[in-house]
Amino acid sequence: MVFPKGVPQKRLDLYGINKESMRLARKFWYAVVPQFDGITQKFYNRLQANPDTARYLSSPRMIERLRAAQKVHWQDLFTGEFDASYVARVTVAAEAHLRIRLPNYHYMAAYAFFLNELTAHAQRLFASDMDEAVHIVGAINMLVMLDMDVTTSIYMQRMMHLSAAKAAAPAQEKA
Repeated sequence: MVFPKGVPQKRLDLYGINKESMRLARKFWYAVVPQFDGITQKFYNRLQANPDTARYLSSPRMIERLRAAQKVHWQDLFTGEFDASYVARVTVAAEAHLRIRLPNYHYMAAYAFFLNELTAHAQRLFASDMDEAVHIVGAINMLVMLDMDVTTSIYMQRMMHLSAAKAAAPAQEKA
């Protein structure tokens, strides 16, 4: 596992994630949560409209399950801890993406969508205090980038293990 005990504090420090940024992230989450179902609906509508991504979505039931998982994931990101259980949940998602051979650019495009939606909502929700809105958007950016970092680190580690296993297989067959 890439981060067996959770995300190291020095990694969080590198992103500038601290008690204040987490306070702002929680404040944002509790403000945006009533609108989050609409965000995920818009996201999956977009995926369904694109033939390259629609093929990964096999049924309406699957989409509902994925929407629920998205909500839990984002809630955990904005309100939780970056401990071993967070890493385990992210690992499950990364392995699912690997299993279905989701191209990394689809994954990054999804994060771009969510980052745009979340920052737009933050700007609207906190428009009466632009200074706070700016700091909340900063906290959102830090957390989204950290989450992408952790997920892609796990994904890359799994890819390297698969490559190493493939490379070792012919050598074992010759033995």
